[in-house]
Amino acid sequence: MDLWGGIADPDTGRAWARDTRQLVYSATKGATATSAHLLAQRGMLDLDAPVAEYWPEFASNGKAEIPVRWLLSHQAGLIALDQPVQLAEALAWQPMVAALAAQSP
Repeated sequence: MDLWGGIADPDTGRAWARDTRQLVYSATKGATATSAHLLAQRGMLDLDAPVAEYWPEFASNGKAEIPVRWLLSHQAGLIALDQPVQLAEALAWQPMVAALAAQSP
């Protein structure tokens, strides 16, 4: 189905169009949750284990005891990065892994 309508930019009054770009958040949550639960079912992931057991760098800045299930259920207190990253860094694995590991809850 193609469906769009309304105002895309309230400041200019520009209407939505077929090719209006839109940010999509949480698009991978379903795949991540499914993968995590399959791993847990197979005994390869303990949802109650600290994330740091699988990712040691994550333990920094008060995150040593945060369990895996808190990340999956948005209870870890990690809502945003305190230090902004450039787009190129956001799209690259290592800079984002380091930024997430360094973040405080």
